[in-house]
Amino acid sequence: MTDEKAKKGFGWPLVAGLAAVATLALVLYGVVLPYFGLLRSDDEIRDAAMGEYAPFLRQADKLELYSLVPSPHRDPDGNRIDPDPKKTFHAYYIYGKIEITDPDRMDQVRTAVHQSVTTESNTSKYMCFNPRHGVRAYRNGEVRDYLICFECASMAMFPAADAESSSDVYLGSPKFAKVLNSMLDANGIKRNLPQ
Repeated sequence: MTDEKAKKGFGWPLVAGLAAVATLALVLYGVVLPYFGLLRSDDEIRDAAMGEYAPFLRQADKLELYSLVPSPHRDPDGNRIDPDPKKTFHAYYIYGKIEITDPDRMDQVRTAVHQSVTTESNTSKYMCFNPRHGVRAYRNGEVRDYLICFECASMAMFPAADAESSSDVYLGSPKFAKVLNSMLDANGIKRNLPQ
């Protein structure tokens, strides 16, 4: 074999090898990683964290937004109270609530709740839970409750209004609290401000 033929033959195996590596990378990125859940969008991560509570919230017919006293079984003055379902939201005293049926306002609440869920896998767990917001979602006669603590970066999700056990998720940025607060403020609902 002459030197000229050796030079020509050397290029094709290298190009073929690089093409095979590129094809394998595309298959991993486009098929294998998404199949095993290793490559997901932020919304897919939030949906997975929230489980059945995410689609329920998206498809709700009506929402109620609550302003809460952040201490369980306490009224605004700190006095112990019984958990009366008309005055409390999962044992937290209700300052006030607004019913939301307008599609645009419902979307604002849905987005605020959903986008608050963190997409980070290594979140620090806070040892507090001082929820100042609650959202009740209604769909086809069913109810799901979302008890939200932006201060402590966590949310408890309940399968019914009278449920005692919850599924919990961690929250990221507290910036979405402003959306809920502005709705409460616009309706003259008192809020408990973090100290």
